[in-house]
Amino acid sequence: MAVQKLLIIGLGDVAQRALPELLKNWEVTALTRTVKRTSQGRFAHKGLRVVPFDLDAPTWTEAQLATLMQTYDAVLWTAPPNAAITDERATRMRRVITQWLSGVTKWRPKRLVYISTTGVYGDCAGAWVDESTRLHPESTRAQARVWDEQAWTSLGITIGAQVCVLRAPGIYALERLPVQSVLAGAPVMCPAEDSFSNHIHADDLAGAAVYAVSCIDEAYVQNPCILNVCDDEPILMGQWSTALSKVFGMPEPECITRTQMQSTVGFMRWSFMRESRKISNTKLRVWGYPLKYPSAIRFIERHQTTIRAQYLNACGGNGAADVQT
Repeated sequence: MAVQKLLIIGLGDVAQRALPELLKNWEVTALTRTVKRTSQGRFAHKGLRVVPFDLDAPTWTEAQLATLMQTYDAVLWTAPPNAAITDERATRMRRVITQWLSGVTKWRPKRLVYISTTGVYGDCAGAWVDESTRLHPESTRAQARVWDEQAWTSLGITIGAQVCVLRAPGIYALERLPVQSVLAGAPVMCPAEDSFSNHIHADDLAGAAVYAVSCIDEAYVQNPCILNVCDDEPILMGQWSTALSKVFGMPEPECITRTQMQSTVGFMRWSFMRESRKISNTKLRVWGYPLKYPSAIRFIERHQTTIRAQYLNACGGNGAADVQT
């Protein structure tokens, strides 16, 4: 049986975490802006073909286009949309899809998987949200995600491919915790006014992507599979900072009002903080993916020693004065 071919567009942290499993069953080609980070360290993988490819370049070389136009059995798109895009016709994904449908190739993958964001739901005032909730993007980046979801699903319907869209919330991992902010004494919103946030460990998002590439079925050809990939426990944003402060023996963060917070943080940060929603992962559970990390808070509680060591190691020991004992 011939080895199946997979194209990954965007080789960031989550995609690289998925590689060990993907390379067991797939011949993988990955497009990335820079090859440097994939050729060294823990993300180096034998058998991975990496192609330098700037999706935002005005023109693409013949070699890059040839790579794009090869025959693949599946595509995993993890690259984010362009920054501050305001025209759905000008997104990175639209450019690529235009090439695919140009008639130059009979390129017909069987599976299309896209990692999107739960930001497409916008602010829900702390209400529960599932995949049937009306989309209400409130930022340019969330709007671009909606456009890309629509383009991806339309492509699947056009070429008869199975489509899966994975909507991810805040992604965390041992190396992706807001430790510096906590140690700097950043305040949090008082619980009565705080926003609900949702999380997924980077390994779980990577695992869900592998699962989607490998397991989606014919039912998703004309009816794309949309999944919220989040853990079991939505939490108030302040709970996240409070849990981390305990790891480092710090006092609980100062609580301030919502109005005070808005005037304290920048526009971009507030655009995240103002949106409150509790994301349901019931469909993910029914789908069959087993979460390794069902609770972000429990992850912090169970890995306190490792988190402290990781921070001190990253600081070369110079952060010891910030950590209370």
